[in-house]
Amino acid sequence: MMLRRSLVVVMLALAIAGNSFGAQVYTQWTGAINTDWSVAGNWDAGVPQTLHPVGGPKATNFGKAGFKGTASGSPFIGTGTTVSVDQIVVGGNGTALGGTLNVDGGTINVSEFVNIGNVGADVGVVNINSGSINCGARISNEGRFIVGLSGTGTLNINGGSLNLTTFLTIGDGSVATSNGLVNLNDGFIYASDLLMKRQNSLPTANMVIKDGILVLNNANDLTGKINGYISNGWISAFEGYTLHSAFDSEIGTTTVWAIPEPATMSLLGLGLLGLLKRRK
Repeated sequence: MMLRRSLVVVMLALAIAGNSFGAQVYTQWTGAINTDWSVAGNWDAGVPQTLHPVGGPKATNFGKAGFKGTASGSPFIGTGTTVSVDQIVVGGNGTALGGTLNVDGGTINVSEFVNIGNVGADVGVVNINSGSINCGARISNEGRFIVGLSGTGTLNINGGSLNLTTFLTIGDGSVATSNGLVNLNDGFIYASDLLMKRQNSLPTANMVIKDGILVLNNANDLTGKINGYISNGWISAFEGYTLHSAFDSEIGTTTVWAIPEPATMSLLGLGLLGLLKRRK
């Protein structure tokens, strides 16, 4: 009886110790088989997982997905596909250059954070053509989405949406190798705030807006901050477009968008007229 009780105590102690140490699983994309995220053979340590319940505090248990230039292909998250992971690093984890992640109609749920262009000379690219990336489901100081941490990061939004519970940061690091670029060609970005050159003036930070819309869900009027970014040349409109921003106090949103200039609209009209004449 005493032996059985002792075994139970030991097993409980080991379980508690295991939970306190936590499991931190980093799995690297290789693309050895195809471009399907859900195929275990495309990863060096199996398909990445979420290892901590959503809604809890910052985890000691987490699953991290990494994308480096050593991979033979880039993953595509296609229509009807939903994947979940705690952390994503695009552009290496310090040992290889490059890395690309593509969302084409599917959904990526990230409970903690995304870093694009992680360290030093790393280069990372994320393309959202349609579908969505949702980041920051966990209740903590996570939920960040950084384009250009200490390396070079590019986010191209050609459709779909990026949905953040906290802020979007462009050019986060304190070093000159931190370069962030967001091309908002179409689609939406939803965030609580926009931070550019967050730590100091060394990084480069740029956002170019064409037909996409930036929506900042914040009770504070952020148009002053946005206009400052525009004055600094950090936020600009696509060629032939002009920028606009507005604050809606009733719903607590600052919205930033661009529209074609009148001259551009006239040229588009003339082009359409010429096309119609040719068709006749």
